[in-house]
Amino acid sequence: MNGKYVIIGGPSSGKTTVVEKLAALGYTTVAESARLILEETKLADPRPVRDDFQREVFRRQLEAEAKIRSAEEICFLDGGIFDGSAYYLNDGLDVPPIFDTVDGSRYRHAFLFEALDVFVQDGVRYQNADSTRKVAELLFDSYSSRGITVERIPNASIEERVHRILERVQPF
Repeated sequence: MNGKYVIIGGPSSGKTTVVEKLAALGYTTVAESARLILEETKLADPRPVRDDFQREVFRRQLEAEAKIRSAEEICFLDGGIFDGSAYYLNDGLDVPPIFDTVDGSRYRHAFLFEALDVFVQDGVRYQNADSTRKVAELLFDSYSSRGITVERIPNASIEERVHRILERVQPF
């Protein structure tokens, strides 16, 4: 099965590590736009500028996804366009209508990573272990409410998560 598969989950749930492993296996991947912006700007906490920050994430995510060569190839995304709606809700804010301009059919499937046992502060994340679980549920709602099938991936080793995803994408 070809198409865009989005890997979602709260902060420090292992998404980026698994996406990097999938890239090492030769799959096309798209890096997390929010993380790239946080690293570039050295912004410690985007909540005070949520709207400007999320609009830039939205713009860059659409741009990154537009560069995917073909809808016929398998592509794994480290987060997707609807992540932003979950963060608006997490901050107690209304979700802007800009998210309604994007069709959920752009993603074939979403994999929601359950929280890991250890929360890693890496200088980019401002959240804590409790907020990662809340964000995960908001992400589940943000994607499933747009008709995207969301499959929960339990806390497991990188190899087990990769195997489970590939088994779903390319049944052996």
